[in-house]
Amino acid sequence: MKPALYAFLSFAAAWLWLSPPSPPAPSTPLPPQIHELVYGPSHQAQSVLWLLALGVPRLHIADGGKYASQFELESEDPTGARLYQVPVRNPAPAVLVSRYQWSRLPRITSLYDRQALAAYVQWANRPEAAGFRFNGRRGEVRADLGPDDMILVRRYARGWSASVPHHRDPIGFLLLDPPAAGPVTITLTAPVFSAVPETLPAHQIPQIPPGGIVYFSNRIITIYGHDLGGAGRTRVLAAGRDAEILWAGEHQVNARLPRGLPPGPAPLVVEHAGGRSHPVVIEIKPL
Repeated sequence: MKPALYAFLSFAAAWLWLSPPSPPAPSTPLPPQIHELVYGPSHQAQSVLWLLALGVPRLHIADGGKYASQFELESEDPTGARLYQVPVRNPAPAVLVSRYQWSRLPRITSLYDRQALAAYVQWANRPEAAGFRFNGRRGEVRADLGPDDMILVRRYARGWSASVPHHRDPIGFLLLDPPAAGPVTITLTAPVFSAVPETLPAHQIPQIPPGGIVYFSNRIITIYGHDLGGAGRTRVLAAGRDAEILWAGEHQVNARLPRGLPPGPAPLVVEHAGGRSHPVVIEIKPL
């Protein structure tokens, strides 16, 4: 019992600071990307989803304002730093997951891909743990599998070898796929990393939903949507011509249409470093 308790506490402590699973950072730049998102002041919904997806049981943060309504506060020190409990169903390093749901998981296209992250969390945030031991470069996983079960190991998958078929899940974790149900013991060998895989895109393509553009007088429009304000300059193009940006944020852009546009329908797009939205047809009103 004591070795098992010690292993769990060691795992929880390692995740407390959102450090990546062993082997450390050279395996992938993804954890530093997520670290900046989680500890930054914005993008609450995506940050919470990443914490759940990674199986982080506790979060220690100096300014926890964006988590105050989401997580249970465990303690606060004299400097104001807070320790939150993250509602992960099982933060074990290996959990059982559904093969049926795995086949239907969407690809995660960016750090801010809320819909795909939510689907991943539903799949990965499961209560059934598998036994996991790791020593140096070798590990062992034990579980009693049902006919629909696979094993998600919270280690980045690049370069690992295993005694059963294995895959990389949508955020890069190791997914073991034993060929039959029942008790199983799986041997793992850790990689020696020589290359760094690509990061997830930092931004999602701008999206403008139907009815997301409101036309005011004096050629001023307000655009509502998702991922509208990205890194660098946000552009609004009406009939291929630049509109004047009055204000740009993640969910809203205010702009003044260029002069001289002929009355009638015209395509409008929002563009930033993350990409370009699909064209939305607006009606240019006569002055």
